[in-house]
Amino acid sequence: MKKCLLVIVLLALSLSNAMADDRLNTKEEPAIPSQKVGKVTAEPCCEIVEIVGDGSLVVAKNRKTGETFRFKVDNQRYLHSLRVGQEVVVAQDGSVSVPSAQPAAVSGYDIDDTGRDSYVAIFGGMNFSAGFRNNDLTFMGLQGTGSNLSSDPGFVGGLKVGRYFGNSPFGIEAEGYYSQLSVPTQTGIVSGGGVAVPLVWNGGTGHAWTTAANLLVRYPGANIQPYVGVGGAFVYYWDSFRSTTAPGLNLLAGVRGKITDDISLFGEFKYLYARMTLGNLGIPGVEARTTLGMPAVVFGLSFNLPS
Repeated sequence: MKKCLLVIVLLALSLSNAMADDRLNTKEEPAIPSQKVGKVTAEPCCEIVEIVGDGSLVVAKNRKTGETFRFKVDNQRYLHSLRVGQEVVVAQDGSVSVPSAQPAAVSGYDIDDTGRDSYVAIFGGMNFSAGFRNNDLTFMGLQGTGSNLSSDPGFVGGLKVGRYFGNSPFGIEAEGYYSQLSVPTQTGIVSGGGVAVPLVWNGGTGHAWTTAANLLVRYPGANIQPYVGVGGAFVYYWDSFRSTTAPGLNLLAGVRGKITDDISLFGEFKYLYARMTLGNLGIPGVEARTTLGMPAVVFGLSFNLPS
């Protein structure tokens, strides 16, 4: 009877050692029920030797036996802080901890967090104090200047698509937006050849479509992200009398606030600058080289894209 009990004990010990060997060996799938990354559960016994792919699969080595095992990191916020050489803890229940791992400071915007640094957005708002300035006029071969033409507030609306480079503050963005320019009838001055003549400029509604590519810089906060941007623009302008195209400069500054992990609300100030040639400004035969300046305030929603 004693011999039977001894055999059973030896078999149990052998089975226990075999199970431990399986857990710390990459030759077979490791039996690790959970990963408590960042929470210390026992003394460190191992270290990270390889981070596979995007970091969600980690290879660690037992420093005493030299055997390796793999574990997955379920919490995406910790991926950015994993490094080769970090100490790893394996508890009695098989759970794994990396005591020095820290959660990402920009949770919800980490490039490894299911691609949440890529987004598409829709926005709308109003332009104000827009108009045509620095008007250089040509009339039947004569050169002159015209006074500035202001416009009433008009609608602005468009779309964006962009991406930030992980935890970096830098990003890129492409956008297209429509702007309405409502120029009221107003009296202006045409000057040339030592003569200044008051003229009534016919009012009307103009339209501009702007396509821009922007470089962005942000403060990568967890929930609130101020940002600024600058980009090159291509402007197509049209109204009842004429149409034209021109290169331009696109400036912007705003704040984005996270509503959920996938949706953010943002407010943005924009300024569009473009130097263009118009056939006439309500006066037949007058050609104008003019500057379109258009500040605007818009609000919108951005939606994170999957990686």
